[in-house]
Amino acid sequence: VAMDGTATATPLAKSKSSDPRVCTTITLPKPLRIRLEEIRPGFPGARLVSGASDVAPNSILLRVGLVDATTLPFREVVDLIAATEGASVELTFKGPAEVLGNSQKKKKVKSKALPWQSCPPVLATDEAQQLAGNVGFDPLNFAKDMTTLSTYREAEMKHGRLAMVAAFGWVAAELWDDDIAAVLKIPSVLQENNGLNPSLLDGGLELPPVYYWAAVLAFTAWVESVGATFKRDALVRDGMYLAGDLGFDPLSLYPKDKEGKANMQLAELKHGRLAMLAITSFALDEFVLQAPVVAPLV
Repeated sequence: VAMDGTATATPLAKSKSSDPRVCTTITLPKPLRIRLEEIRPGFPGARLVSGASDVAPNSILLRVGLVDATTLPFREVVDLIAATEGASVELTFKGPAEVLGNSQKKKKVKSKALPWQSCPPVLATDEAQQLAGNVGFDPLNFAKDMTTLSTYREAEMKHGRLAMVAAFGWVAAELWDDDIAAVLKIPSVLQENNGLNPSLLDGGLELPPVYYWAAVLAFTAWVESVGATFKRDALVRDGMYLAGDLGFDPLSLYPKDKEGKANMQLAELKHGRLAMLAITSFALDEFVLQAPVVAPLV
């Protein structure tokens, strides 16, 4: 077993619990052919990236033999597998029903976005079909596997939420920045930037005070830390993680039923995608016309 978690082999035998949604135990002869990856650097636990046909990628490694692998740092998990006596090693993984068994088999599905083409293989899997907003659009095949797709979905959620805040803030700043600056008795950033929002295209990013950018950086780091911790705990506890789920719902707006949850997830994704287009058009509009986007409204 290499220190990066790579090993080689073929399943010798396997045994599943009475509920296959809970865990799958496989006995593998050494050397192994699996690929383990730590859930997050510096935290205990590991997950399967690829290799065992009866255990889907992103399943959480629960035990190596009788040892609780979730309590060990990743390197110790790899060393434990390597040091296991005998010609075989027993590994127990946990994963949701959607990613166990035959869910990873590729199927021929037509793309909803491009109906004259087949859906990209990764987006056609049962697991990917459950993702809100999956319309089979990946013409350049960026998503090579479910792990990559999960990473892209997480990034899309983050960019979409940031874009929704930015799109609102862009318009609000151009409507009320002068009034807010006057009340707080501070310089108006927009006035100093010819009435335009600071951006990479229109400049002015140096105008906000240093403490503003420091606060933005600190808040972003805190949110990322909370998100990474929540993700890690969810993977270890449930064997699955919903991209973008930070457990933040102070007004209890998230529905309890499955259909309601799916609708809410789809609505957020659509709003995020629209906001990304909107904020991009705002920046391009002001760069080309050199006038605030709210100019026709005031």
